[in-house]
Amino acid sequence: MSLPPDTVSFLNIIICYQNWLQKVMLLVSSISAHEADEIRVLQDLCEDCKTTCGETRQAINNSMNVAQNLSQCDDETVHFLQKNYSKIMEVLGCIIRIFPNTFSTIDNVLPISREIWVMQKSDDWWQSNVCDSWNEIQWFQNFRMTKDVFTKLVETLTPHLKRKDTCMRKAISVEKRLAITLLKLATTDGYRSVAARFGVGVSTVCNIVIEVCKTINDILLPKVIQFHDLSEIVNGFQMLGFPQCMGAINGSHIRIIAPAVNKESYVCRKGYHSIVLQAIVDANGLFTDVFAGFHGGAHNSAVMHASPFFKKKNSGNFFSNPILEINGMNVSPVIIADPAYTCLPWLMKPYPRNQLNADTERFNNILTRARQVVERSFGRLKSRWRSLGGIIEMQPERVAELAVTACVLHNVCETGGDALSWPAQICNDQELADVVVPGAGQIPTAVKNRGNAVRTAYCNFFKELHTEPCA
Repeated sequence: MSLPPDTVSFLNIIICYQNWLQKVMLLVSSISAHEADEIRVLQDLCEDCKTTCGETRQAINNSMNVAQNLSQCDDETVHFLQKNYSKIMEVLGCIIRIFPNTFSTIDNVLPISREIWVMQKSDDWWQSNVCDSWNEIQWFQNFRMTKDVFTKLVETLTPHLKRKDTCMRKAISVEKRLAITLLKLATTDGYRSVAARFGVGVSTVCNIVIEVCKTINDILLPKVIQFHDLSEIVNGFQMLGFPQCMGAINGSHIRIIAPAVNKESYVCRKGYHSIVLQAIVDANGLFTDVFAGFHGGAHNSAVMHASPFFKKKNSGNFFSNPILEINGMNVSPVIIADPAYTCLPWLMKPYPRNQLNADTERFNNILTRARQVVERSFGRLKSRWRSLGGIIEMQPERVAELAVTACVLHNVCETGGDALSWPAQICNDQELADVVVPGAGQIPTAVKNRGNAVRTAYCNFFKELHTEPCA
């Protein structure tokens, strides 16, 4: 069986350190019972290490003939060596920390100077090809944004993502961290493929993606995803034919692997496991509110009722102005939605089929045309960040964070980076915590009646505005 390069490197290190392993075994054996009693944290490790060191050395001696030809080795031997190598390193660290006078430096124990901490990997693809050679078209095709927008993102995130070099290794730059995350989002490539391109470990890619997504959501989400200019948003939907509208809402399913717990609840109506990404967009297709992570088996209405946006609107203080009189009724800015949602004073949905006539069908057509902007936004989102169209092999909460990050980056890209300079929208979480909202299917009758009355006012308004017969 052919060994991968990292295993060959590991076996070479183990073989070179036979004398070092012997010293560790003798060192642990020399610890007195009295010392072991006083040092509880080391006691169990010492007993394990006495056996481990002997077994490890014996295994090395027995497999020397195999190690001479590193092209073949059985998986069991490799696994055994790797497992015990880590344990010995742990014990050695404990000994050096607890007996600093005897072993002031690791050089007192290690007879051979260790030149590397990890296997060296090449980052030629990133450094030579990407940074030095790629033009704007190549940059956009791979990272789904212009180099100028990428640079703006790096400048914004540097204070939060920059790491210091250590004596063990050089820190990965913010540019490289962001590029790793963007490539993972922009493709359906696995972690191993991304790691190979950038010359880093698989676990490093996992940690970087999680860290960068969390930072983007913590720092950029409040300023990039918001109702930036309500009057401009309302005017945008006025141009689409629906007045006094502040957004279009819908949900999209993000495929995941089956979670270990409560996996049945994540099966959506299409038969696969997913989480729901709920989003509200403006007339230009920018996300103004996102909520992700609800299990895929939930109804759209249930997802909305669980979202912070529903709490904000239900409190009555979230964008309740300006008021516009529509066919004799005072109407606050509304959200438009598909038939899966509940008709509310601030949420308009199409009339059901059993209530269709010329006037109500006209209302449905106008609402549907204006609402298509949210469908197009989801289409652009998943076309730009193609990982959202495949199965994401993360825990549901991580997938939710990744989806929100994709929405943030969508707005950054769509505005050419201008969204990075928007002032952050401050939300009082304590006020939201005190808001009591009805569950899905528990909306008071008076509220439903008010919602139907607002819809009727819109219907009559469109009837007067459009005198031609319904198409």
